[in-house]
Amino acid sequence: MPDKANVTTQDQEKDALVKKRLLLAKMMYEHGREHSEKPDPLGKMLAIHHFHNAVEITLKCIMLHFDIRAERELNIEFERLLNEINDLEQFKEAKKKLPLRREMRILNEQRNLVQHAAQEPAQSVLEESRVFSHRFLERVLDEYFGLDYDELSARSLIQNNDIREALDIAAECLAGDNVSPENCLRSVMICKLTYEVVRSEVERYITGHRLNPFFEVSSELRDYRDIGRPLAKLMDRTNEICKWVTLLASGVDLAESRKFDGLTPIIHFSIGGHYHAQSRPNSTFTIANEEARWVLGFTTRVLFKWQSSGFAIEWPNRLAASLEEIRSGTIEARVIQCRLQFKRHAQDTGK
Repeated sequence: MPDKANVTTQDQEKDALVKKRLLLAKMMYEHGREHSEKPDPLGKMLAIHHFHNAVEITLKCIMLHFDIRAERELNIEFERLLNEINDLEQFKEAKKKLPLRREMRILNEQRNLVQHAAQEPAQSVLEESRVFSHRFLERVLDEYFGLDYDELSARSLIQNNDIREALDIAAECLAGDNVSPENCLRSVMICKLTYEVVRSEVERYITGHRLNPFFEVSSELRDYRDIGRPLAKLMDRTNEICKWVTLLASGVDLAESRKFDGLTPIIHFSIGGHYHAQSRPNSTFTIANEEARWVLGFTTRVLFKWQSSGFAIEWPNRLAASLEEIRSGTIEARVIQCRLQFKRHAQDTGK
């Protein structure tokens, strides 16, 4: 956002509020985009409603940020929002106008048809609304707030400092245009590690069962050929059931969760709070930049969802050693990759 001279505490609080609302507007749009991909009428209607809400919230943020109206005066019609912003003298002098006004008016009309007449939008209308509302948000965030749409992330709303720091480090690994494969892998490792740490806490709350001891005990039992192997399989199956119960109960999209699992390694924690990773069967464990960014986005969305649902989102002391590996930059992304490649080579050659 634009820098201000002699910024007061009140100004800082207002800027923080505006940024939070802009982030929520983005999340509203993204939620609408997901609904727009569903074939059912309700999904289409919700998509239009979410697109409109995202645009309206953003317009009201302009009014609040530039002191056009006070908070208590923001309950006005959509058309009036557009006109008052464009009529502001400082914007006229800067030759700044809201983009895509015609398309936003059409979006407003479609929202009214959905809300007041329960009319299902046509597929062409839905696609146009999705494209134009996204362009509108991108341009307004850039021109009026100096923010990049893609960089506006729910990470800033994660309350726990340790979790937020880990996600920020994962994001730093993907910064820049030419991100190396090693950094993509490192980012994915951090995301998966952070995700599993938090999920184990959410799982313990939902099922009353903590995941880590099963990993520890089953690892020890695998040394015994008689009862160890079948008991270890039983424990692994129990872990898997608890995992899916946790995801289902906490509202995580199961299809996205399966995609996430397919792009990330399996994480095991040891008694001392350290971890090791293994690849999934038939996985080459190479990760592209786009896939790594998707993993970061999914991890952030899920953790924020759990936080919003009232779960305790924190990094427990018993796993502090894993957090320190992330902070120190010694997370073993490259070493793990080499180990996995060696393991696959050994399996292929029968050695």
